[in-house]
Amino acid sequence: MVNILNTVIFIQLGFKDVMNISFLAVSLSDLGYSLCNAAINVCLVVALSPWQQNLPVSMLSLGGWLICYQYIFVDTTTCAHAYLALARCCCVTMPFTFKNVFTARRTVFIIVDAFIINTVFRIPLVTSHGLSWQTSPLTNATRLTIWFSNDYPFFMYLEKIICRTVLPVIFLLVTFLCTIILTYALVVASRKRSSMIIAKNFSDTNVKKCKAKKYEKMTCSQNEKVKQADNLHSNVLSCKELVLIKAVTLITALKAITLLFVCVFALAEALVPEFFPGRKYNRLHATVTALISIVMSANQCGNFFVYCAFNKRYRYKLKHNFFQNA
Repeated sequence: MVNILNTVIFIQLGFKDVMNISFLAVSLSDLGYSLCNAAINVCLVVALSPWQQNLPVSMLSLGGWLICYQYIFVDTTTCAHAYLALARCCCVTMPFTFKNVFTARRTVFIIVDAFIINTVFRIPLVTSHGLSWQTSPLTNATRLTIWFSNDYPFFMYLEKIICRTVLPVIFLLVTFLCTIILTYALVVASRKRSSMIIAKNFSDTNVKKCKAKKYEKMTCSQNEKVKQADNLHSNVLSCKELVLIKAVTLITALKAITLLFVCVFALAEALVPEFFPGRKYNRLHATVTALISIVMSANQCGNFFVYCAFNKRYRYKLKHNFFQNA
């Protein structure tokens, strides 16, 4: 529900702003993940219910088959977050250098390419397993059941190491570094703004004193204070930029925490063969899978609250579309 809401609002906000396009990409990929996750959970519930006996489809197999597609959206979200943090970091630290680099068209191109690359890389894994009609020798019943080729373990191991561990860690480091730089820029800008206000108040006080003394001339030190205030005003970040830095920092921080859970889980699956459904640590695997699903959902809800708190245009569209008659 939250992802649908975010998608609708960011589409209405338009495609001219780089940040809106990035947030829309995050919302769409999160929506794709949520739909796959909901379908997998429904399959698991049906598989454990008495209804499974009368169904011609193995719901457990269907749920397992969807997992691979689920992580395509997870990795696309990770790429979008990394790009969002990098673009904002470059535009804040070196605005004149990167002013015309991160354009709306290039943003769409990069995010679409990220989705295509994530999909193409998983083609060997997708083709190494699938669903087919199989007859059980015990019950003589034919069901749509999952099958695995001999190459499936290798491609699965490769996908877990590269797509769910190595690349997410690289994106996590990039995001973490950009978040530190953005936080530093936010602190420096806040200090400059405070200094500017203090200097301005100082100059205003002196001007009032000069008027009270029948327009006496200001001293050289007072003139220097006024010039210093003007310089601070020219270098300080605008309120819009400060709010945007806060929003990007919070969103990337939430994603980094979620990504850490996913990386550890994938690494455990790759290094511990028994940590897999139907094997020795089956219950622990199911528990951790449910925990990661909760963390992912919490991350998506957290994004919604960040948008509401720091995006004025988002709040306006939200109130206009859904709370206008309230």
